[in-house]
Amino acid sequence: MKEQNIVEEDWDNLIILDACRYDSFENLYRDYLPDGKLEKRRSRGSSTLDWLKNNFTGKYDITYISANPHINSYGIPLSKLNKNCSYSWKATEHFSKIIDVWNLGWDERLRAVKPEEVNKAYLSNKVKDDNRKIIHYMQPHAPYLSFDYGGSRKSLRRKKLRSEGKLGKDTKYKGVSHFLRRHVTAIAVKVMGRQNVWRLKEKLGIGPGGPFEAVWRKGGIGGLQYYYEDNLRKVMESASRLMNELEGKTVITADHGEALGEAGIIGHRPEQYIPLLFEVPWLVIEKPGKSKTAERKAERERVRSKARKIKESGRL
Repeated sequence: MKEQNIVEEDWDNLIILDACRYDSFENLYRDYLPDGKLEKRRSRGSSTLDWLKNNFTGKYDITYISANPHINSYGIPLSKLNKNCSYSWKATEHFSKIIDVWNLGWDERLRAVKPEEVNKAYLSNKVKDDNRKIIHYMQPHAPYLSFDYGGSRKSLRRKKLRSEGKLGKDTKYKGVSHFLRRHVTAIAVKVMGRQNVWRLKEKLGIGPGGPFEAVWRKGGIGGLQYYYEDNLRKVMESASRLMNELEGKTVITADHGEALGEAGIIGHRPEQYIPLLFEVPWLVIEKPGKSKTAERKAERERVRSKARKIKESGRL
């Protein structure tokens, strides 16, 4: 399997589907995206954090349109945005221009950036410079857009505000259950390994935490897989619409994959070495055209139009 070499590859537009598994992409993309050459590539990271650090080591003439707050124009290093990360990497040291869609297009109800906001940001900014473009959607990464979380999720945007000193530390007492979940689990992971801890938690009816918790409690592993693929369908629909506006060679890929129960893992973490997290799609589209979904919609509309005309003529 060839390694994904972002900077050295030949592309004009690079579309990133955050946390997109190769197998899910391969099964679904033909219904949404133009024809192209699909390959399986090995990512240079199991999370966005190490993917960024390992791919972008210099300064590049790249315009980065980002729904992911780890790529921001505020000069905030990764270490301040993620407690599990010690990387001092800053997006401002590597890209000539960054458009903060994660800040501009934030949906407070969904606690996420919808993929159409990425399209809107690209079009409204009229990105006509000579730079190569990276267009980074947040989906299929959780949270899942069609799942009702009941407003219980924490905002990724809070990390940015806290790092700027606009939010203080959260000092609210969270109770014994939170202490046990956070600290006892951390000790158990070191002793037993993450996979064994998850298998034990599953038997005890303890969820995986984060944006996966509510989904897992409602539908188990099958529910996580369903909503993950639903997120992927939604982002591919938006990417397909945007491609009509892109010029030149376009590549659709991912920063890393996603585990949905395989090897006792849910989600992804930096430097988590299981194959599933490193296997990502690499779809090369030389001349973007209409997607098969658009063609099918057009055909359905033609049938409906014909039926309306027959009905209006009195023959039906």
